[in-house]
Amino acid sequence: MVDTKKETEVFWLEEELAAIRAIKEEDLICPSTESTPYDENIEHLTFFERQIWTRCEMLQKEAKHLRVDLESSRSSAQREHFGFCLGMVRGKLQAFENIFWTQVRINHKIKSYSLGIRSDWSIVRMNEEQVEKTLQSLFSSVFSEISHESDDSSVFDDQFIED
Repeated sequence: MVDTKKETEVFWLEEELAAIRAIKEEDLICPSTESTPYDENIEHLTFFERQIWTRCEMLQKEAKHLRVDLESSRSSAQREHFGFCLGMVRGKLQAFENIFWTQVRINHKIKSYSLGIRSDWSIVRMNEEQVEKTLQSLFSSVFSEISHESDDSSVFDDQFIED
């Protein structure tokens, strides 16, 4: 018997991943008559965004394997273990998803400013650099924790998943 709560978690995990994948199919950056690096559909993702995207795809694969394990487990201890693991993967994915969408929104604003909506280029440039440093630092610390396979879920507290 499959736990419906875990099935619901898996469903929402898949929905979140579908939202992340939408970036491949839609141009989220406002249209422009100029040719910019953002005009090539998926090519508009920065290197930083692609790193996050890759990690999200890895987490999706991990979630699918856990779902199979959860559905095929016979004992309640196994189901509890796989359910816990699935919850951890979901938390990691939420953190990366929020970092990804924050980065996309920031790039959208920076591009809008650079197309002339704002003429104060020095402020835009300064903000872009500050934001990039902050997000790179955040990404590095989160990725470092995940890479070391830390079981401490405190890495994904509210500071990482707030908008």
